[in-house]
Amino acid sequence: MVITIREAERLLKQCTGKTYRIGDGLAYPKPFMTRKELLDMGDPITPSLLDRAEAYAGENVCRKNNPMKRNSKYIYNTAEFERWRKKH
Repeated sequence: MVITIREAERLLKQCTGKTYRIGDGLAYPKPFMTRKELLDMGDPITPSLLDRAEAYAGENVCRKNNPMKRNSKYIYNTAEFERWRKKH
């Protein structure tokens, strides 16, 4: 039995009560987002995933807003972050 993407989305909504969009990846609302904004999106983005991105991904994925300040927020380029997330 083969079902279309639209049917799968409808079945997911019927079973879970949440609206899902099946596609190439996550749909991010902004091109650059902070850690808090990404965590508020929920699954599959977890604190440990963002910690790994901060430690191992390059500056094109994640960087500090102001590197001269110790407590500066990390800013994530969502397009590059999604590419990195799919690889790791």
